[in-house]
Amino acid sequence: MGAELLDRSVKPPRLNSLGSRVLEQARDLLQRTEALKSLTSSDAEPHGLLRVGLAHALAEGTLIEPIQALAEKFPKVRLRLSSELTGELINRLLAGELDVAAVLLPEGKTAPPPLLTTIIASDRMEIVQGAAGNVDGNWKSLGRAPWVLNPPGCFLRANLIDRMERAGFTLMIAAEVHNMHMQLAFVQSGYGVGLATRSLYCQDSFYRFVKVLHPPVV
Repeated sequence: MGAELLDRSVKPPRLNSLGSRVLEQARDLLQRTEALKSLTSSDAEPHGLLRVGLAHALAEGTLIEPIQALAEKFPKVRLRLSSELTGELINRLLAGELDVAAVLLPEGKTAPPPLLTTIIASDRMEIVQGAAGNVDGNWKSLGRAPWVLNPPGCFLRANLIDRMERAGFTLMIAAEVHNMHMQLAFVQSGYGVGLATRSLYCQDSFYRFVKVLHPPVV
């Protein structure tokens, strides 16, 4: 190591403060080496901490069943879930704070390198209002309507604002909440218009209480 690691003024010699720190890191390196070896072993059972991120719109109760199935199949794997905005999850992946994340990305866009992107499903975002709403499907009417959206940092919100401004109107925010089910509840009640995935609003609990608006492309 090119440094004194032992205090030889006592018998038997013992580690000095630098030697203690070197020993601590050496043990950590040995543990990481064993973990790397287990990755290449075909018969090794997966184990350790798996840090998974979920975009807010994807964090719902239907995930309980696959999470339980994962725990049953790999009992030595400890799962840690985090729910955040897509941008925040990507930053945490780049920083090495997450191992994998399920995020929302626009069609044709991938996560920045060196991250790898695998498409596991596709969906369509729609502008929706309550079944009794009277907002017309044009940008002028939508510019006058109150909106229920994710807080700042959501690329869907940013894209909507951009389209609204290109049409010459400004978005009026009535509520900012992360939970899409709560957003739809606000929309159903007539509190404002919002965004929802087609798969979500087509569920029986929502389909009869919302209607879709199709403003012209700008």
